[in-house]
Amino acid sequence: MNCRAVIYGFHAPELVPAVRAGLQGIGEVVHWIGVNRDGQSFDEDIVAWHLGEQLSLPSLESARQRSREAAKAITEQNFAQIADQLKRNPFCAEMSPDQIRLLAQRLFVKFDALLSDKQVNLVIFQNLPHEGFELLLYFAARNRRVRTVLCYQSILPNRFFHCESLDDFGFFRSCELEPAEPFVIERQFEKRLFYMKDLESKSAVSSANTSTTTRHPMKQRWRRLVTKLKQKTGYYRLRCKQPMAVDPQVEYESNLQNAIIKTASINAPFVYFPLHLQPELTTSAIGDEYSDQLRAIEELANWLPSSVAIFAKENPKQTHRWRDTEFFRRLQKIPRLKLVPTETSTYQLLRDCLYAATITGTVGWESISGGKPVLVFGRPWYLTLPGVFHFRDQPVFENIVNCKFSHAEFCNAVSELLRKSRPGIVDINYRRSLPDFDPEANSRAIAEFLRCQVAKTLALIE
Repeated sequence: MNCRAVIYGFHAPELVPAVRAGLQGIGEVVHWIGVNRDGQSFDEDIVAWHLGEQLSLPSLESARQRSREAAKAITEQNFAQIADQLKRNPFCAEMSPDQIRLLAQRLFVKFDALLSDKQVNLVIFQNLPHEGFELLLYFAARNRRVRTVLCYQSILPNRFFHCESLDDFGFFRSCELEPAEPFVIERQFEKRLFYMKDLESKSAVSSANTSTTTRHPMKQRWRRLVTKLKQKTGYYRLRCKQPMAVDPQVEYESNLQNAIIKTASINAPFVYFPLHLQPELTTSAIGDEYSDQLRAIEELANWLPSSVAIFAKENPKQTHRWRDTEFFRRLQKIPRLKLVPTETSTYQLLRDCLYAATITGTVGWESISGGKPVLVFGRPWYLTLPGVFHFRDQPVFENIVNCKFSHAEFCNAVSELLRKSRPGIVDINYRRSLPDFDPEANSRAIAEFLRCQVAKTLALIE
């Protein structure tokens, strides 16, 4: 019996042949969701979906009764997560809850019919479902007991994790242990993250411009006046063709500046909680019930001793999306919370804080690799490493503050965790993290991984 697979993603030029090589002789791709290197879609509906267009979906009435009942039950059970993800798409942005519910049910029915009609026994995701439509594919597969494999690119060089269910992410209990080189890293908070380099260069340019304009105070004041006039006259709104009374990005930046404290004393004890970029996988896929990140901060504030403050900082890549005026109103009502200026060094805050707190953010990895504990609310990939405390476990405040672990213990734990990962890059955006990236070697590594997953599927169904 051959493996009949549905593939989501893996559409980079060097990954398309890798997928085919991985299934050659033992499986076949019966449906591919993505876009190939020539821009030709493997699934027209999903390409249209990414462009904000309406999907061609079957009506609920035309679906099998079993499929309809499952669609309604699963959509209702997971509605908060489904709605959070579907709202990322322009087509769904203004939908009511009832419209979102109906769309989700019809998506489920579409994928349920696909799995049934094509006798699918394996669905492989290039990434964790986090954009809505593929989450319904995941739920449909799990409902039919079709094996799922979900990949996740790590920030650790040339490694990616994989699991068979969203619930297993962070634990990776379904992974077979693989050989891996011993992990070595310096004991420090600072990290050179490739995806932050663009921001650093922009910041450097901004600083250079500022130092230049300070030599010309009249020019600087004139620029500020012009900017204010553009804001008040709706120039930005007209330029962006926004139907709103106020340009949303201008409104966001105004709300942010009003919420930021001008001076912050770091003499008092505090916990550091950098805000997550949203919408993003880190909260919508593995944030669990904390995709609303203000809920995490509110619960943190209620849990902390009254003498401890929370220092938060906006994500430097954030825009007005998921940051309306109500967001800042709630933020400013949280007791003892201080929103510090965005230019404040995150590493200085890590050095000065009692410990870091996050849903699943990279700050947790930076904290524990520097020897300081972190409190998490979701399920980050580093969940099982030393120094990580989960909020659901009701940890004792003093135990987190007094947590000590050796750097050797930490490195050994990461080495063991890496044995649950595989070599290779499944997310093409991470190729920039490897100066000597070899597409052919990477293609072979991905093909070998897929062969293993197909073989495992065949062993389970025979």
